[in-house]
Amino acid sequence: RTKILLSDVDDIMASFSPTRPPRGKLRVHAPLSLAHSVLVPALNDFQSRYPDIEIVLTSTDRRIDLLAEGIDCMIRIGELQDSSLISRRLGEVKMVTCASPDYLQKHGVPQTPEDLSRHQAINFFSERHREALEWSFVREGETVSFIPTGHISVDNSDILLTGCLSGLGIIHGVHAVLAPWIQSGQLVEVLADYAGESKPVSVLYPDRRHLAPRVRVFIDWLCALFTEQKSRLQGLL
Repeated sequence: RTKILLSDVDDIMASFSPTRPPRGKLRVHAPLSLAHSVLVPALNDFQSRYPDIEIVLTSTDRRIDLLAEGIDCMIRIGELQDSSLISRRLGEVKMVTCASPDYLQKHGVPQTPEDLSRHQAINFFSERHREALEWSFVREGETVSFIPTGHISVDNSDILLTGCLSGLGIIHGVHAVLAPWIQSGQLVEVLADYAGESKPVSVLYPDRRHLAPRVRVFIDWLCALFTEQKSRLQGLL
């Protein structure tokens, strides 16, 4: 408790010293998919700008309690429901449906979302609710959402990708993450004509009057990162 209090005092004093470079530990949490494809590849830039900030990055696909786990800020994909936190919109991620060439050769290529009922899907489920997430498709201007048939469900995006590469089934994931595998031919996009709605990406942080300088500069850098890479990162809109 004393360390936390001393850290808060240091943050408050730093807020009154505009010429003092941001410093200290910055605890960040990000989903595995965005940590792999967006955040980690760009951290060299942040460290070169703010060498006195030590980043402590946790990355999982589970929902965390930001305050209970002492996280300064976290990135989240999807609609937000945390009324006690401040959020800042970073952008959106496009979703894509794909499978391995081996799987498609054995089972055929689905032509419509309804065809998924005759295929095997690898579903992704929320750790909190233990329920598979719906897949969304746009057909004639309307969004259709459902949970496809599948014998395997996972709660980790790395395992989701590995399962798809292994030919276990079709997956629905973040385009920015899967794009390199699609470009290399290891995965094949399906149902491209029914591409679903994009999901919002936000950064969340506690409602504090005096936001620590290290948190503030990281959030500003993060917003600039998503803005600058819109055209380069496939799937980031």
